[in-house]
Amino acid sequence: MKKTKVFLVSISCLLIVFAIALALAACSNPTGEKDPARSAQWSSDLAPEMVWVEGGSFQMGSYDNLDIDARPVHAVSVSGFHIAKYQVTQAQFRAVMGYNPSWYQGESLPKGVTNAGSLPVEMVSWFDAVEFCNKLSEREGLSPVYTVSGRLPSSGYPIKAAEISADWNADGYRLPTEAEWEYAAKDGNGAGPYNVFSGSDSPDLVAWYNNFGALEYDPAIKPGLLVMNDLIGRHNINTMRTYPVGTKQPNSLNIYDMSGNVWEWCWDWFEEYPGAMETDPKGPLSGSSRVKRGGTGFSDENAIRVAYRDFWLPLYYSCFTGFRLVRG
Repeated sequence: MKKTKVFLVSISCLLIVFAIALALAACSNPTGEKDPARSAQWSSDLAPEMVWVEGGSFQMGSYDNLDIDARPVHAVSVSGFHIAKYQVTQAQFRAVMGYNPSWYQGESLPKGVTNAGSLPVEMVSWFDAVEFCNKLSEREGLSPVYTVSGRLPSSGYPIKAAEISADWNADGYRLPTEAEWEYAAKDGNGAGPYNVFSGSDSPDLVAWYNNFGALEYDPAIKPGLLVMNDLIGRHNINTMRTYPVGTKQPNSLNIYDMSGNVWEWCWDWFEEYPGAMETDPKGPLSGSSRVKRGGTGFSDENAIRVAYRDFWLPLYYSCFTGFRLVRG
């Protein structure tokens, strides 16, 4: 009898794991609208709103036991830079690129949510984010930062491989370095102490997160697909989704969503931090995975900490990952 119960429990656990995998798979393939005829025209109101971050020195990393990859803590100096107040939105991406790859648009949004333009773009690989930076720079008459060669495929979405080099003296848009990202998320506060989350020690004030709940079928939302119902009580709409940028409180630099909503790609290859002091570090020269920071609306409280580090293959894309712009 005991063996039968153990067997049944094991089967139940496997079914739950399989169900979660199906739910995540629902947003793992590109199904976005790519019709250029529907593309928004670029206008001045879509231009990224940039915030100046005064350069300085800070302690990068964390001694907290939850931030194992954020060690050793070390001194870093960064030069001043402009960073976007908001994550790149679907409206901005579509106006520049001619398509919107995001999962959270149309029928993938909860009932009553129709304006996807103010939601952060997602389903973009690191390569796609780099290409967006160059195309936006060209549109605004700026010098592109990145040189792209060996693009695969030669055109179209998503980009699965490319050789990327950077001209750090160019005046165009680019991804933040990991040091720039963390410095801005820590309020550009070289003296410390730092908030646990970007702008506050209370995550509910500054971040969309923990948007996971019980699995159930809801044919009214998307027939045949599993959706997550939120049991946390922090959200008004009870399905998996992203949220309009800038709807939580900003940090002291007036930058929004550096904790939660969607992961943000950074320039750097992922590697353990060095122990020595660094000036304007740009990460290792090579690697296998690129850094992403900030956590998502589906992350728990730990992953939206300002010191928390994660990484993915640069060809990877999902409905959890977007990006933010920087100019030097």
